[in-house]
Amino acid sequence: MRKLYVLLTVLLILPFISKGQVFVQNTMFPFNKFIYNPAAAGASGYTNITGMFRAQWRSIPGAPTLFTLGADAPIRQIRGGLGGYIISDRLGPLATTGANLSYAFRFALGDPEDEKTPSLAIGAQAGFMQKNLNGFFVFDQQGGIDPIMGAGNYSASIFTPNLGAGVYFSGPNDKYYAGISAQDLLEPSLQGLLTAGTVSKARVPRSYYAMGGYTFDFSDRVSLQPNVGFRTDGRTSQFDINALVNIKPMVFGIAHRWKDSFSGIAGFNVSDRFFFAYSYDYTLSGLNSSRDVHSHELILSYRFPRIERSGPVLENIFGK
Repeated sequence: MRKLYVLLTVLLILPFISKGQVFVQNTMFPFNKFIYNPAAAGASGYTNITGMFRAQWRSIPGAPTLFTLGADAPIRQIRGGLGGYIISDRLGPLATTGANLSYAFRFALGDPEDEKTPSLAIGAQAGFMQKNLNGFFVFDQQGGIDPIMGAGNYSASIFTPNLGAGVYFSGPNDKYYAGISAQDLLEPSLQGLLTAGTVSKARVPRSYYAMGGYTFDFSDRVSLQPNVGFRTDGRTSQFDINALVNIKPMVFGIAHRWKDSFSGIAGFNVSDRFFFAYSYDYTLSGLNSSRDVHSHELILSYRFPRIERSGPVLENIFGK
């Protein structure tokens, strides 16, 4: 079992060495789009605070855990939206903490006075990441030291900048949306964190995201929203698809991550302002040969009442 533990640790660290996958994995991404695309800030027309916690691949020692807390709001005076979030990600011996601020500049694609007019936003994001490596995590008293670490008591920490950008098209109140974005544009170096062999040349890879969805309204209480999401760093990719049924005040859904997992989603609108949801992922890949590997995710969101702000409305993208 100890050998399996060390092997999984190596496999989990390996993506950082080979410029592999570093995605923020989120089954309920339609409730948390701003984390992926800074241009989505303020797109819902409301001020929102959203927290997300994900415990992935439970039953595997050192499995990933992820926490994000973000807020975004539309600001008419600056013709767009502002937002920011903090993130904490733990993956075996590697811990990542970061904070980002975003601005989205939004144009109306038609008559800005018409409430049905869609909009296009261009967003930018800037922040930082701190990565910490704890060598004690993979030290094996019987089998020796994991060769990837160099020494069983090796620990290190680095601080790197983070830049992102995105484009986001959406209808009123986010009824339909489509967006593309890129994270880690600077591809910051991990030199000083991992030093064994050629590991010192490792970098955080640039990642690209695309997502879209549409809400079909059947009545004032019932709607259906299919969503798709795609992530890639040029070498590794993920594709997600889900369908959410809103039967007020409940939300139910199913999701599939291609060649990885099937998920069930359940949510509840406590009020017009407060919403929470839970998802359960059952892993389909070879990682679940023991049939006990699964993931849990929880989202809590608070929406502030809409405030009519003074200032200019969105301008038409064509200047009309």
